[in-house]
Amino acid sequence: MRYRPPKKRLAYGELINDSFRIAWNHKMLWFFGLFAGGMTSFGGGNFSSSFDSSSDNNSSSSSDFDTEISDWVSEHVRLLIIIAAAIAALYIICWLWSVVCRGAVINSVRDLRDGGEISFKTAFAGGRRSFPRLLLFDLFIIFIGLGLVLILMALGILIFFLAASGSAGRIILSIMGISLSSLFFVGFGYLACCGILMLYWAPLTLLMNFAQRAVVLDDMRPMESLRRAWHLMMDNLGHCLLVLLLSLALSSAAMFGIFLVAAVAAIPAIVAWIITIEEYSLVRVIIASLLTLIPLVVMLVTSSAGNTYFTTYWTIAYRKFAGQEGDGGMRLPDAGKSPTAPSGEAPDMPLPQGTVIP
Repeated sequence: MRYRPPKKRLAYGELINDSFRIAWNHKMLWFFGLFAGGMTSFGGGNFSSSFDSSSDNNSSSSSDFDTEISDWVSEHVRLLIIIAAAIAALYIICWLWSVVCRGAVINSVRDLRDGGEISFKTAFAGGRRSFPRLLLFDLFIIFIGLGLVLILMALGILIFFLAASGSAGRIILSIMGISLSSLFFVGFGYLACCGILMLYWAPLTLLMNFAQRAVVLDDMRPMESLRRAWHLMMDNLGHCLLVLLLSLALSSAAMFGIFLVAAVAAIPAIVAWIITIEEYSLVRVIIASLLTLIPLVVMLVTSSAGNTYFTTYWTIAYRKFAGQEGDGGMRLPDAGKSPTAPSGEAPDMPLPQGTVIP
């Protein structure tokens, strides 16, 4: 029978304070925290301007420019392949290191919550120990995502060929269109009531955070960890959503604080570059470049601290929901160990065979 921790009110303030105390008192974890939060990508806008290209001069200059680009690309194909391979190798190395860092921070938080001590050596050993299981989990999630993409591509190709075929294909396509439209309109009303964002994003976030900790802390395989995460989420759905909302509010405040501190730190660099542009000199370029490093270092340090905090936050939340510490249920005794006798009482000892009790 699956263990269900007794339902109990979760102390949200204690969760926030404990996470902050661990992240602040153990700054050594910031080294791992830089990558522990995963590879975050910020999407940039694609800005383009359209001009009237009716004149021959504009069209000829544009064609000459396109020709130069195509010639340069054809002459440096090997260089572009090497650059692409180097970028791919760097991304894979960063991803593998992030797997180690996640395991290091999660294991360190578990050791601290259990009353132990941590060091850089023990944190790295914990990350290295959980690396194979966490890597298998990441690969499992990647393959699921690729499978969904392939299914959608196959559906798109099927619809295209049905549309390009004869009358039978058009009939099948019409039936498919009516069915999908009905499903869309029926589902849209439900999604509009529940909230599209929360219905899709919230369970996925909770599942991924809990499943990763089930892999690291409970030595579970990918499918087993996802089942464990699903049961924890459904058994404590209200508390889980509140923990997620708190995490969103805290992460928004942290992001605003990071950019604010970085903007203040960037003021000397901005002033230095303005002076350098007005009157160029090698010394001013060097000074402005060195001052530019200050906001970059500030963002690096604050991001490391933030990732450490939120990795700690979700680790403590998982342990509480899983009944591994207070406010989430009772700690389960280790398998194979007999319970400890209360203080002042002798434990029950087996009597020799043949002993008669008066």
